[in-house]
Amino acid sequence: MNDNKLLPVNENSVWYKIRKFFKDLFGQKYKNIDMTQENKDEDLIKQDFINSLKHDEKKNAIKLLKEKYECGEIALEDMKMEDLKAINSMYDSQIDSLIKDITETKKKILLYNNI
Repeated sequence: MNDNKLLPVNENSVWYKIRKFFKDLFGQKYKNIDMTQENKDEDLIKQDFINSLKHDEKKNAIKLLKEKYECGEIALEDMKMEDLKAINSMYDSQIDSLIKDITETKKKILLYNNI
């Protein structure tokens, strides 16, 4: 029946003290260095994710305001200046992307016609 029990550890033995010394010396330092680096990486990832969510929320709010304005639910006088500037910048970015698409399409057409 007593065969299943582990032998008691003698904490006063030389081998136990040597083993504990090396374990403390090498084990904890590497764990702390790795944990701090992992924590920094995780914090950066979390912060990037939070920032992207905030940015997406702002974009969705601006799109919702734009749709309400286009449908006539909100009058121009009821909107804040910040909202108007945000909608205008969104329109400007959409116009810029359309201009880029048009120029690329024109280049493709010219290349096709020259062949």
